[in-house]
Amino acid sequence: MAGRVRDGAGGQFDAVFDVAGKTPIEELVGLVSEPSQVLSIANFAAGQAGARVTGGDADSRPMEALAQVAELLAENKLVIKVQTFPFDRATEAYRISQGGHVRGKLVLVP
Repeated sequence: MAGRVRDGAGGQFDAVFDVAGKTPIEELVGLVSEPSQVLSIANFAAGQAGARVTGGDADSRPMEALAQVAELLAENKLVIKVQTFPFDRATEAYRISQGGHVRGKLVLVP
């Protein structure tokens, strides 16, 4: 997957945020110039490769992180794909989530 991401973006990245923990950490570290530019909330062994890991403890600084994400969104430097489903299509949304290839977030709406 990392190769496809790099090819699509045309080079290295400033940072990688791993929220799934499914891609080998070595591939994610290969996308950036320094391993510390990878932050994982899902692969707690990522620190062994030099990546940063947070599980919501004191090191997470959620308000600072939220402000940084808001700034990136406002500058169109970060895009979050959101797919919405009415409640009567919840089964479909669940099947999509179980497929393991979701891009972005799935949200149920009334």
